[in-house]
Amino acid sequence: MSGDLNRLRRKIKKIDKELVELLLERIKVVQQIGQIKTDKRISIIDKKREQEVISYVLSIPHNLIDSKVLENIFWQIIQACREAQQKQLPKT
Repeated sequence: MSGDLNRLRRKIKKIDKELVELLLERIKVVQQIGQIKTDKRISIIDKKREQEVISYVLSIPHNLIDSKVLENIFWQIIQACREAQQKQLPKT
């Protein structure tokens, strides 16, 4: 039993690492988008696009995760990405 528990915990640890790596990859892409928006003088915050992201995520089958929980997680991810874009804006 202890061996199974340890094996599963190692698996969760690996998944957590992958999640962090994917979040970092997402932020890098968001920063590239932020640079394009800055160059084209487009607003960083796009509420319509953010809602599209949430709608898309909620359309992905997620029967083991409550929809509200998944939505909250992705709003947090969007907020982190907004902050990453804001940090790269030129200082005025």
